[in-house]
Formats: sequence, structure tokens, C-alpha cells
Amino acid sequence: MQIDEPEILYSELPARHGKFGIITLNRPKALNALSVGMVSSMYDQLHVWADDKDVLAVIIQGAGDRAFCAGGDLKLVYVHGKNNYQDMIPFFSAEYHLNQYINEYPKPYIALLNGIAMGGGLGVSVHGTRVIATERLQLAMPETAIGFYPDVGAGYFLSHCPHKIGMYLGLTGNSIGVADAMLCKLVHACIPSNKLQDFVASLAAQDLRATPLETIDAVIADYQQEPGIPSLKQYINTIENCFNKSSVENIIAALKNQGSDWAMSQVVTLNKRSPTGLKVTFKDLTICAKLSLPECLNIDFNLTLKLFQEHDIYEGIRAVLVDKTQDPKWQPDTLQAVSDEFIEQLFEIKCKL
Repeated sequence: MQIDEPEILYSELPARHGKFGIITLNRPKALNALSVGMVSSMYDQLHVWADDKDVLAVIIQGAGDRAFCAGGDLKLVYVHGKNNYQDMIPFFSAEYHLNQYINEYPKPYIALLNGIAMGGGLGVSVHGTRVIATERLQLAMPETAIGFYPDVGAGYFLSHCPHKIGMYLGLTGNSIGVADAMLCKLVHACIPSNKLQDFVASLAAQDLRATPLETIDAVIADYQQEPGIPSLKQYINTIENCFNKSSVENIIAALKNQGSDWAMSQVVTLNKRSPTGLKVTFKDLTICAKLSLPECLNIDFNLTLKLFQEHDIYEGIRAVLVDKTQDPKWQPDTLQAVSDEFIEQLFEIKCKL
């Protein structure tokens, strides 16, 4: 009989004057997508290590070389369906609590992003102390393509990206590499994939008791390499000028007015996204720019529960992840048909995370 591998692995690496807690997301065939059990288990284990005076730091990584974590297992949302959306409440409640706990974690929390890092994968990485990525990084918040919005506190971290790049990433769902992720300040450093384990071993050899962050940063400096020129750098002015408008409609109009091939390609992308998802994302990033992470996560919890009662997320998951026909039929199917009143209702806070 074949014994299934655990979805998440915990180990402890001996270190100078203590040990490191190592989390390995262990669903490589599913691109290490998060399940309910993984999220709850990680939350509990982090508390154990927080209380263990011998644990000096925590490192999180993904199994295999294809992905760190592709996000939450959204096919489960589709399986449960609109009539049973309440079944998914425990997962998202646990996930958002985990995101907040990572942000408040009392010890250094270091994420190693090698390969795909999307959606919930960013929730368990970018809220931590240091984010290291390799040349294989493919980072995205692609939720508008499935009728959703960037959750897991993305309203907070995307709205703090410079030059309105976060608004660009949130609305388009486009993927970026390590150089652009560093430009966005979502990643602290690039370390070659073949040096990651040497980096971890070097960290473990340091004395982290007195000045842990300074010591960690010194080791990062020893191993980091220049990631190359960010591909978005040449479009910074266009992004800043066009994605700094008062509505999604005005962003699209500005892109059309700018008229370059790149700008027009973004118009094509935006026209394929869920109109509801676009308007929700725009409002979320706009208001979260002035809020704390806990406040943003509370908005996420309420938004998520309401959007699970709408059409688009199920149609988006069907078209993109289940049938893979890439032909979602959005309802409503135009930005103009998504009323401001409807969006305002979605943002009414009725539940506390």
C-alpha cells in the first residue's frame, strides 16, 4: 500500500546557539497549493516554535523546483459551489489569521520563493520578515482572471508598491520575475536557486541572538546576485500615469490614449478580466492604502464571503482551472453594468475576522 506524503513537512535544523524551524509545503504535483489542513497546521506549528526559546528563526520553502506555492486550492471552492459556500469559511478564516500572524511573528520568518508564487503563496511569504527569490520566480496575483480579487492582505502589500505597480499587477493579474518583484519591493533579494541550501547553512552558522536581522541581512548580502534589469522599468511612466486614475474605466481610457503597443496589450488583458473583479480590486487597493494589515484582512474576509455568493468566481474557476476553456462568461459582462451601489454593498463590514 502506498502511503501518501504529508501535505506539509516540519523539521528543525541545528543552528549555532539553537535551531531553525523549517516549513516545507509538500504538494509539488499541485504546485504546493494550500489546503485547509496545511493552513491550520502551519498556524499551530508557528505558535509552537514561537514559544520554543531554542528556535531562532523560521524558514518556509516549497517542495520541488516548479513552485513555492500557487495559492489556495480554489477547485475546492468550485466543488462546494455557491449553495454551500459556507463550507469554505473555515479555510479563509484560518488563512487570513495565518497571514496576520506571520506579519506579527516574534522571530525572523524567511521565505524562499523558487518558481511559481501566486495568490495565497504570497500571503504566507511577503508578510514575513525577509523574502528571498530565485531566478525561477513567477510572481502574480491573478485573481481577476477567475472572477475574484487579490485577497490574503494583497490590498495592503500591492497598494504599497511604488509607481502604482501594485494597481497594475492587481488589475491585470500579470506575472513578473524576480527583478520586477524587487522593483515592487515585494522581494528583498535574489539568490540563485543552486545557492539556496548553502545560504540556509550559512545562516544556521551565525549567532542570531543579539542582532538577528542585521546578521541575516549580512548573509543575504554575501549570497545575493543582481537580478538583471526589470522588464517593467521601461513602462514605469505609463504605469504611473495610467494606473493612477479614479476608476477602472478611466485607467482603460488612459491606456488607450497613451496608445503604445504595451498599453494597448494591457487594455486587451483588462477586457478579458471579470468586470466585478476589476472594480472590487480597484476599490480594495484604493482604501487599503490607508489601512493597517489587520484592517485589510478584515475587509478580505467580508469581501470573500460575499463574492462566494456571486456568479463570477465559479464561472472563472470553471473556465480557467476546471474545463480550461479560457472562455468565462462574466455576469455582468461590462464595467458599466457593475453598479457603484453593488460595489459599496460588497464592502460593508458585517463579520469580524
